[in-house]
Amino acid sequence: MAEKKEKSQVTKYFIQRIQEWLDSEMERDAQFKARVESVKDTKTVEGACNYVLKCAKDSGQCGFDDAEVYGMVRHFFDEDDVKDPGDQNPSKIVVSGHVDLTQEQIKHYVDNYSPFDKAGAYGIQEWIGCVGVTSINGSYYNVMGLPVQKLYRELLKI
Repeated sequence: MAEKKEKSQVTKYFIQRIQEWLDSEMERDAQFKARVESVKDTKTVEGACNYVLKCAKDSGQCGFDDAEVYGMVRHFFDEDDVKDPGDQNPSKIVVSGHVDLTQEQIKHYVDNYSPFDKAGAYGIQEWIGCVGVTSINGSYYNVMGLPVQKLYRELLKI
């Protein structure tokens, strides 16, 4: 039997935040609530998160603002032909190293920074990046949100 992998804290927070938005959106919009309830046997919050990550991966962009992410979630539930693509790994950048953070440190970060407006739920330039990132395999600027090297190559083609 395949062993079920435990979701990371970031993944748990992402799913939790999407669920919170979904709950508030359903409270605000009765028609959307009816739609979500009508597809609850085939569509899940985890599936919506997988869909968002696939969209991020397919776009080549490094991040999206909240409205774009929530729009993708709404599209996932609104459209019959949009399915859960399964687990996605959207990263083209490997941020390596492993640092165990305590629940107190995670709470400090969530309470004092803005993790939910970032792809991956952390900013490498913020406190959590300083204590948690030990090396990067790829472009620092891509991690920051703009793949400067790729942009430069594209500009040279003009």
